[in-house]
Amino acid sequence: MSRPGYLRVRLHFFLFLLGEFRLPILVFSLLVLVGGAVLQHHSSDEKPLTYVHACHEVFMLIFMEFTFDDFPEEWYIQAMLFLTPIIGLGAVADSVVRLAYLVFARKSQLPEYHRINAKLHRNHVIVVGQGKVGYRITRELLERRVGVVVIESDQHSPLLQDVLDRGAPWIQGDGRLSKILELANVRQAHTLILATDDDVSNLDGALTARQINPNIRIVTRMFDDTFAVKFAGALGMPVFSTARIGAAHAVAKLMGHRVFDEIHIHEDILQILDLNIPACANVDPTTATPPAPVVSEPTAGNPGSWNATYPDAQIWTVARLARHYKATIILHRDSQGRITLLPGPETQLDPGDTILILTPKSAVPRLLDHLEPPNQTNPRPRPTRTTINRDQNNGPAPPLDFAHLEGHIVVVGAGRVGYRAVEELRQRRLPVLVIDPKPHSLLIDEIREWGVPILAGDARRLRVLEQAGVARAQAIFLATTNDMVNIDAALSSLELNPNLQVVVRMFDDTLAEKLETAFGMPTVSAAKSSVPVFLAAALPRAFAHPIQFDGCTVWIWSQCLEPSDPLVGLTASDLERRGLRIAYVQRDRTRHHPPDPRLTLLPGDHILAAGSKESLPLPRSDQDRLGILGLNSNPRWKLARTINLGPNPGQPAVSIEPPTNQTNPPNPTLTPS
Repeated sequence: MSRPGYLRVRLHFFLFLLGEFRLPILVFSLLVLVGGAVLQHHSSDEKPLTYVHACHEVFMLIFMEFTFDDFPEEWYIQAMLFLTPIIGLGAVADSVVRLAYLVFARKSQLPEYHRINAKLHRNHVIVVGQGKVGYRITRELLERRVGVVVIESDQHSPLLQDVLDRGAPWIQGDGRLSKILELANVRQAHTLILATDDDVSNLDGALTARQINPNIRIVTRMFDDTFAVKFAGALGMPVFSTARIGAAHAVAKLMGHRVFDEIHIHEDILQILDLNIPACANVDPTTATPPAPVVSEPTAGNPGSWNATYPDAQIWTVARLARHYKATIILHRDSQGRITLLPGPETQLDPGDTILILTPKSAVPRLLDHLEPPNQTNPRPRPTRTTINRDQNNGPAPPLDFAHLEGHIVVVGAGRVGYRAVEELRQRRLPVLVIDPKPHSLLIDEIREWGVPILAGDARRLRVLEQAGVARAQAIFLATTNDMVNIDAALSSLELNPNLQVVVRMFDDTLAEKLETAFGMPTVSAAKSSVPVFLAAALPRAFAHPIQFDGCTVWIWSQCLEPSDPLVGLTASDLERRGLRIAYVQRDRTRHHPPDPRLTLLPGDHILAAGSKESLPLPRSDQDRLGILGLNSNPRWKLARTINLGPNPGQPAVSIEPPTNQTNPPNPTLTPS
């Protein structure tokens, strides 16, 4: 799926120029060759002309260089002397003007050059739509050096120029039309990603592409869940909702923990999140049932994660926690800041430690509920039944009174992401209030039917925030499509409630990073959160992407095994010894999460694993290609391979220690101990 080479593109562009100028070249050649033959035939016997000499005379005549000693007497020769410069210079002038246009077409990003470039792509990915989602998908594919052709109808799209600067060919037009898809070379494409915000356009484009290329892989973005299920089931195409993915990340941050990634494997959705381990007491380690930890306040140094206290706790280990909660522990950081990638099963979890776990999304609410004691105050929002009079909620007058709300969650903006966030919060039985400047819309009316209170107004105004009870609220999610509106409303909310948990939806990565650094506000981007999901579905059967955790990079590996794969026949423990931890295996309709260490991998298994970049089952050349995204770009951590001498001797782990105070810290390297 690589992009065509530089010289190959230029060669085909030159051949394209020859085809474009075939008529002027033909006219010019006929003038010289036929005119030369005529002059040679009628040259005098005293001064005969060779054919080459005669052709040269005609060539000079085109540029009005008359070299004859005597003016010819034949009328047709005289006519030729006058017509040849006119016709020849006309052909030359036409060629010069068109050549200048086409030579500079690449710099001007005109269609001709892009069509040539797109025609040369083979086994590439076509991305339809260069909005916020399509742009991020395209940028990520280009960073992975995957051949990409983009289709966008709006030439004034603010994100299109950055894609063109990265070298991706652009076909201007409607992605639903077969002609436009043909220009993008859909017959030779590997995958088509339809990332527009119009469900009907995406469906139409998918059906058109399937007619042209029945073997093409199609990944579609859709908002309507009912329509998406029917569409995916009937045509066997992966369908995702960026709003739902972004809302899930936002709700996770509202609940006080960080979701680093969301992975879709067929019908299963898995999440990677973190957990802090605070102080626990010593009890009888032979207790049969592990006690339920107690959630407490987030740590000051890591406000995005949630904490657990064990009132009757025994000594917790990685194996005990994984077995009790059906989770895979990917990474362990002790209270001294030392990080161990793929900790051993007997690794003890001490107060102040942090772990990174992978678990099914459906199990996250149950996991959090189990971590809540029944008689202790929890900083996260608690399930509450919230009702409001339907007539009052629908009518514009009298003004709504939300004085009875306390400890609720405010969602600002009832667009697609806000709608999905409200939907997920309702499923968790959490009190929600919505602020939106529009009193009515299709989504707002549906939210109102759920019995959720809605306040019409501008969330940037303190009066509106006061009326929404922000001073008594537990958290607020700013979910509008305008970054500056979200920031303004977030700062106004903190004026009313300095202890408010604020999550801001942002698109600008640079601005989001500065906002988190300056104000400590967690940010979420629906487009950015959904990119790994689209890439995993669009790229070939093997897919790897990095996760950043406190300066450390963990690689997540997803692969559908084929009979020729070297992993076939190995067990989960075999891969563990090679530094790759299998977290999930799907075999037919059976799911193993986490799998038994003795489970043997078979063809057709879909596996999900975690490890370092060096442990991925890839050739060295492919690992180097992946290096642009993660491990070797961060020199802040020193990696060293250690041997775990616990009950499973020889099990490898990668320990990552914080750097010492060095002026020029070395690049991370793996060294056997």
